[in-house]
Amino acid sequence: MNINNHIIQKKQSARDALAILNKVEGTDSLTLFVLDKDKLVGTITDGDIRRGLLNNFEISHAIGHF
Repeated sequence: MNINNHIIQKKQSARDALAILNKVEGTDSLTLFVLDKDKLVGTITDGDIRRGLLNNFEISHAIGHF
Protein backbone atom coordinates (compact mmCIF):
# COMPACT_ATOMS: atom_id res chain seq x y z
CA MET A 1 0.00 0.00 0.00
CA ASN A 2 1.36 3.38 -1.00
CA ILE A 3 0.32 5.77 1.79
CA ASN A 4 0.46 8.74 -0.59
CA ASN A 5 -2.55 7.28 -2.43
CA HIS A 6 -4.59 7.50 0.80
CA ILE A 7 -4.09 11.15 1.77
CA ILE A 8 -6.55 14.00 1.33
CA GLN A 9 -6.60 17.55 2.63
CA LYS A 10 -9.38 18.62 5.00
CA LYS A 11 -10.55 21.37 2.61
CA GLN A 12 -11.03 19.03 -0.37
CA SER A 13 -14.55 18.00 -1.32
CA ALA A 14 -16.34 14.73 -0.79
CA ARG A 15 -16.29 14.37 -4.58
CA ASP A 16 -12.48 14.56 -4.46
CA ALA A 17 -12.41 11.92 -1.74
CA LEU A 18 -14.59 9.55 -3.76
CA ALA A 19 -12.40 10.07 -6.83
CA ILE A 20 -9.32 9.12 -4.78
CA LEU A 21 -11.05 6.08 -3.29
CA ASN A 22 -12.18 5.02 -6.76
CA LYS A 23 -8.52 4.72 -7.80
CA VAL A 24 -7.64 2.37 -4.91
CA GLU A 25 -6.67 -1.01 -6.31
CA GLY A 26 -6.82 -4.55 -5.05
CA THR A 27 -6.94 -5.16 -1.34
CA ASP A 28 -5.83 -1.67 -0.29
CA SER A 29 -7.90 -0.09 2.46
CA LEU A 30 -10.77 2.22 1.49
CA THR A 31 -9.72 4.69 4.19
CA LEU A 32 -8.27 8.13 3.56
CA PHE A 33 -6.05 9.97 6.02
CA VAL A 34 -7.30 13.54 6.40
CA LEU A 35 -4.65 16.22 6.78
CA ASP A 36 -4.88 19.88 7.71
CA LYS A 37 -1.71 21.05 5.99
CA ASP A 38 0.81 18.51 7.35
CA LYS A 39 -1.09 17.51 10.51
CA LEU A 40 -3.22 14.35 10.65
CA VAL A 41 -6.71 15.32 11.81
CA GLY A 42 -8.66 12.13 11.11
CA THR A 43 -9.74 9.48 8.67
CA ILE A 44 -12.68 9.14 6.32
CA THR A 45 -14.11 6.13 4.51
CA ASP A 46 -16.53 5.70 1.63
CA GLY A 47 -19.15 4.73 4.22
CA ASP A 48 -18.64 8.00 6.10
CA ILE A 49 -19.25 9.91 2.89
CA ARG A 50 -22.37 7.90 2.04
CA ARG A 51 -23.82 8.46 5.52
CA GLY A 52 -23.07 12.18 5.23
CA LEU A 53 -24.88 12.37 1.90
CA LEU A 54 -27.88 10.59 3.41
CA ASN A 55 -27.84 13.23 6.17
CA ASN A 56 -28.10 16.07 3.63
CA PHE A 57 -24.43 16.93 3.24
CA GLU A 58 -23.58 17.97 -0.30
CA ILE A 59 -21.00 16.21 -2.47
CA SER A 60 -19.32 19.60 -2.88
CA HIS A 61 -18.86 20.08 0.89
CA ALA A 62 -15.34 19.89 2.26
CA ILE A 63 -14.67 16.57 3.96
CA GLY A 64 -13.92 18.50 7.13
CA HIS A 65 -17.73 18.84 7.44
CA PHE A 66 -18.31 15.07 7.36
